[in-house]
Amino acid sequence: MHSSDPCPKNYRGNCYGGFARAVHYIKQRKREGGLLNVYTGDFFQGHIFYTMFGWEMAADIVSQMPYDALALGNQEFYGGLEMLMPFMRRVGPVFVCTNLDFHRLNESLQKELAHLCPPSVILTITTVNSKHPVRVGIVGYTTPETARIAQTGAIVFYDEVQALSAEVRRLTQQRGVKVVVALGHSGLKRDLEIAHQVSGLDVVVGAHSHTLQWPGAWQPFRPDTPADPWDHASDVYPRIVTQASGRTVLVVHAFKHGKYMGGIDVGLNEQGEVRDWWPNITLLRANQGRDEAVVKVLGEYNHRLDVKRTEVIGQSLVTLEGRPDVCHHGECNLGNMFADAVLWANQRHEALHPRPVNIALINSGSMMNRILPLNITLDTLLETLPYQNTITIVTITGKTLLAVLEESVAHIENLAGTFLQVSGARVRYNIGLPRGKRVLSALVLCTNCSVPRFGPVQPHLVYEVAVTTYMAEGGDQFALLRDELLALRSMNMLDVDIMLEYLRIFSMVYPREEGRITVINESSLALSGSSRALTTLTLKIVSAVLCVVETLCVCRKAYTWQWDTLQMLCAV
Repeated sequence: MHSSDPCPKNYRGNCYGGFARAVHYIKQRKREGGLLNVYTGDFFQGHIFYTMFGWEMAADIVSQMPYDALALGNQEFYGGLEMLMPFMRRVGPVFVCTNLDFHRLNESLQKELAHLCPPSVILTITTVNSKHPVRVGIVGYTTPETARIAQTGAIVFYDEVQALSAEVRRLTQQRGVKVVVALGHSGLKRDLEIAHQVSGLDVVVGAHSHTLQWPGAWQPFRPDTPADPWDHASDVYPRIVTQASGRTVLVVHAFKHGKYMGGIDVGLNEQGEVRDWWPNITLLRANQGRDEAVVKVLGEYNHRLDVKRTEVIGQSLVTLEGRPDVCHHGECNLGNMFADAVLWANQRHEALHPRPVNIALINSGSMMNRILPLNITLDTLLETLPYQNTITIVTITGKTLLAVLEESVAHIENLAGTFLQVSGARVRYNIGLPRGKRVLSALVLCTNCSVPRFGPVQPHLVYEVAVTTYMAEGGDQFALLRDELLALRSMNMLDVDIMLEYLRIFSMVYPREEGRITVINESSLALSGSSRALTTLTLKIVSAVLCVVETLCVCRKAYTWQWDTLQMLCAV
């Protein structure tokens, strides 16, 4: 069994997931025997609880789950070892760190991490249909990109394939292990490469890309519709990889936010190789039982959060306007500040990333209220940003970017939440034009330039854009963004996290409307060039006729022979 990102999320619609339901589900399955329960990282961030209480809350919750093995995600390193070490101590020695090297740390930390997070572990699992238990080797890896985007200190991150190959070889050749499961936090694309290249693997349980895989009912290589039809399955569960030796490797991902519990029963032959499999992904619904111990812990933190809701977190000299009747059809100052804060947070947390992100697009539906001057409390902020959305960086072409901007105003007449607030962009719309042709101009800040300046969006160029995860997944009518993106990575920071940090740093804010977005409504501009020329010519002819008619009307006494006709024209 496995899941991704345990933090429950406030979905627009039915409420799914939640750690209490996940723990209850796993404890029931554990009683049946033969279960290996693993998790592949990103315990930190993603919920207001973590924002306010940090590693302590994460450790108290994670400790309630009977995990057999865990990998670390990139998010665990954002607070440095000062946050990671107490978390690992509280949870205990269930972590696996195959591609991490701690030899540059002090001797005390080296010894402690060798105990808490060794390169591999061997677990003995009781199988369902066999009298003999199976020794399973567990290896774990974290994307080396973490060293560039997080506070990893003196920890060295090695290439996953090289580190895993050496450790799997040691397990199989020196320890006599026949079955090896890899827990990874590098994304599906990298997991597939690892499954192809690391000899001796049997199952790869992955995360980081937030991929929803789903079994194929009739076509084994195409995913069926997920249990929640609003979700989009981008790959089949499991993805089957055949190594050069003929060995079968199963690759599985289970989406994010603890919404689904991924499960797969694996049949092995005498050599410990995968023979067959039976996938089983469970959507954690509202009627799922909840673990009482987790409910109690969450209740205690909810009480602590209630106390903090009245604390002043910042101040504003102006009204921060985020109401739908304002922000759903034009630029608003809270939208400007929100989008600016997203770019600011990204640049702080990804300072070493090779491609800085200079563009943010925020769907106005993310905001639901306004904040009056002066003091801003946590409660007010949570009411204004109620959905606790995370931020995703998408890589898209300029053509897709322009299409996304078109979608921003495609439903503006309905005051839809699709209208985009922007940072690092200047957009001019004419909503009098047909849908799909309403963007008159779109300027964005350049990325690879010594002095950032605005320039037109080039359809053939590639851009990195910060958007809400809801948008990246196709929400608010942005399915084209989900379907056409070239790559993505998650900041795993809540919108509330970002705004809290922004307000604490800048304290007194006074955002304004700056002319980032211009919306006009001139239906005459819908005419084509040739149509405009023809219309202009027609207007000139009509004007000339009217001028002649006016003259004839004045001189009607001299031209009484056509008086009846002139009388009609003069009336017009």
